[in-house]
Amino acid sequence: MPTGTTGTAALRGEDIVKRLGAKTALDGVSMTLRQGEILLLDEPLAAMGAREAGLIIDLVLRLKEKQGLSIVMIMHNYAQTLDIADRVMLMQRGRMTYEREAASTSVAELMDIVRREYRSMRTAAS
Repeated sequence: MPTGTTGTAALRGEDIVKRLGAKTALDGVSMTLRQGEILLLDEPLAAMGAREAGLIIDLVLRLKEKQGLSIVMIMHNYAQTLDIADRVMLMQRGRMTYEREAASTSVAELMDIVRREYRSMRTAAS
C-alpha cells in the first residue's frame, strides 16, 4: 500500500481484487484506478455477501470523494442505491422514466414507479 494512505481506496486495482475475492464485480474498478474519470459498474453488489458488499460500497464512496470520479452504476437494489447515489434515474423499456436527487426519493417511491410500469405492460399485453 502506498505510504500515507489507508483503507480500500489506497489499494491498487489488483490488490483490491485479491483482498475482496470478487474479480468479476471489480474489473471496472481495477481499470478505473489507472487514471479514469468515469467509473461504470453493472450490478457491482450482485451475488456479494454483506461484508463484500460493504467493502465495495466503501470503495465506491472513497473513489468518488478522493479521486473526484463520476460513477454510473446499474443496480436493482434500491436501498443500496439510495445509500450510495447522489442522483437516481430509472430506465424502463430503454428510456429514462424518472430522475431525482437521491435524498428526495425513497425505496417505496421507486418501487411504486416500477410496479405501475410493470402493471401497465401486463395490461397492454393482455
